[in-house]
Amino acid sequence: MFIHSGYRTGSTWLRSCFRRNPAILAYGEIFHENLAGLRTEAVPNFSTENWMGGRHPTGAPSYMEYTPLLKADGGVPHLTPEMAFERFLPPDGFDGALTPGEVAYVRLLIDHARTVGKCPVLTDTRTLGRSAALKKAFGGAHVLLYRNPFYQWCSYNQLYLAGSKYFVETIDRILPHCGQDKFLRDLALLYPGANKEPNRKTLIVFLFLHIYLYYRNMDVADLMIDIDMLTNDEYRVDAEEKLSAFCGTEVDLGGYRPSICFSTVNDLDMNEMRELLNNIPDMFMALDQSPDGPSPAGQAMVRKCRDDFLEALERYRHYAGFLTRYVFGRDGLKERLDVAQGIALTRRRERDQAMVELNAAHAAQGRLETEMAFLQQERDLVSGELSAARAELERLRGGMAAAEAPVAQVMAEEQP
Repeated sequence: MFIHSGYRTGSTWLRSCFRRNPAILAYGEIFHENLAGLRTEAVPNFSTENWMGGRHPTGAPSYMEYTPLLKADGGVPHLTPEMAFERFLPPDGFDGALTPGEVAYVRLLIDHARTVGKCPVLTDTRTLGRSAALKKAFGGAHVLLYRNPFYQWCSYNQLYLAGSKYFVETIDRILPHCGQDKFLRDLALLYPGANKEPNRKTLIVFLFLHIYLYYRNMDVADLMIDIDMLTNDEYRVDAEEKLSAFCGTEVDLGGYRPSICFSTVNDLDMNEMRELLNNIPDMFMALDQSPDGPSPAGQAMVRKCRDDFLEALERYRHYAGFLTRYVFGRDGLKERLDVAQGIALTRRRERDQAMVELNAAHAAQGRLETEMAFLQQERDLVSGELSAARAELERLRGGMAAAEAPVAQVMAEEQP
């Protein structure tokens, strides 16, 4: 089973649900660039305790499931760093095929899970552009994980304020490699360089990108899960039953707790946003050149994204609008935020450097332990040889004593 999602949609929490079942081998973020050079001794560093502001569920470190596959010099076989973003979209677009390297890599993951007698569940936030290609290559069940785009955007903001610009910058890391798709190519040209920090232009690019990706995935997905709906028992039970049928074993989705963060973008005109988002369905219909015409499921998903975003934004502005304008609109606050982000980034770099040094220390410790084990073997060998020499000496001494006894007797008899 494959689970496709955007960033900050609860994908780590969902993967933790599969991890709880020993009959399932759940792979996290299968195309993450970290996996290309990951070493076994570094895996414990990717724990929830080391995650900055992400509200990740507790449990085993990320990437633990890859440990049996890691090469001696690091990395998972067949995986290369460019698979993360440069291969986000197949060379021939959404309907294209995976590269041979991607096929070999994913096949390795699936075969390993089956070899150990478990159901493979492969998840990632980098597969929304190649979900159709994965389905063509491997079949299986495909699940689209969805979160209200406004809450998703606020989560991007939270991590940005905490010092992690990674998620905001993924927008700019994805689009330059999607020129084979007309809409994404035009989107990249429409707002060049606008995707480095949370602002109005970045929000618009974020919305268009994700709504389009969800639109393209609806005809691939065998099931769409709205994570914000998992607090509804009837909805949750229905999702559990469908996932359990896909996996052939029970899946428990209990315990999800929704959260909302702040948005630092407050210069939004509700009427302008409604007009902008109301035009998206017609825009996608005009772009869709498939023989069967625009996807009804895709069109329904576009309307859902639009309505969910506008409703959440309006509610947020009603309850928190004054507070956010007061906090993020005061003179000099941006400078103070920049300073705070600089401090957070420095601490993050210091932590990363400490991890590098810790990994080097672990590696040095491993080498010393190997040398010590060799020296202990040498010591044991020398000790054995010394014991054998002592035994031989004692044997020779005994032989000499036995030979000297008759001589002593004769000499005693010859005494006058």
